[in-house]
Amino acid sequence: MSTIMYLHGFGSFGNDDLGRQLKARFPARNVITPNLPLDGYEAVDLVDVMLNATPLDETITMVGISLGAFYARYIAQRRPDVSALLINPLIEPHHTLGPLQGRNTNFGTGESFLWGYDNIEVLRRMAEAERNYNRNQTVIVAADDETVSPIATCEYFTQRGVPCYVYPDGGHKFTEYETVFEFVELSR
Repeated sequence: MSTIMYLHGFGSFGNDDLGRQLKARFPARNVITPNLPLDGYEAVDLVDVMLNATPLDETITMVGISLGAFYARYIAQRRPDVSALLINPLIEPHHTLGPLQGRNTNFGTGESFLWGYDNIEVLRRMAEAERNYNRNQTVIVAADDETVSPIATCEYFTQRGVPCYVYPDGGHKFTEYETVFEFVELSR
């Protein structure tokens, strides 16, 4: 068996639409869709604990979107046993999410949460630590992403030897699920 770990974006939750779609599309695979804590280090620690519980002979693919893609990249750079599909990844999440400091609402659950300076500082430290790149990552971006620049994102990753593919539609939430499924299939 192989494992797919889905890491959701900011203000979302594990069983969002893409998380549910991955479970439905890959019923024979172990699809894990955790609700990530707000603190970046806690999110990465939670994922590491879950990955460490995966049998050693299993193939592990992380699928991360936006902030979840940032976390997937952070983890994959430290774990050669994990491949990562990064969808519309945040490169410097402290800059992208900094303006959202204050009270926010989870898109899926409607729950309110506080996003503060400490959360932003953790992401800044994590981003500064990211300087090692490996080839177990693939990036896909939507040309119509309203949050991150697809051109700048692809330039950033291709300069580091990570393949990047641009798709015309999908927005920041990247609703082109068939494209995601194709890449996950290739990760077996």
